[in-house]
Amino acid sequence: LPNPLRDAICVFYLVLRGLDTVEDDMALPDSVKLPALLSFHKDIYERGFTLPCGYNHYKRLMAQFGTVVDVFLSLDPAFQLVIANITRRMGEGMAEFITK
Repeated sequence: LPNPLRDAICVFYLVLRGLDTVEDDMALPDSVKLPALLSFHKDIYERGFTLPCGYNHYKRLMAQFGTVVDVFLSLDPAFQLVIANITRRMGEGMAEFITK
């Protein structure tokens, strides 16, 4: 894929992988998980954002998530908006499922 689309798709994947890592972490209490899922689309705009959760290599992703945020913030604002919107919708859906 040509750039900048290539970078946007890579970051999109990593953002959603991070969101899914939050959802999948069974050791994370719902009192932490639910707000994290609902705010993840905002947190990706915060430089240095990390969330200690996940297992194995996903734990490493989340520990270094600030790097993903840095690249996200370097993307064209149109790409940022699409990524944040889908992340918000997915986070809301995940949060709804957890409360059931």
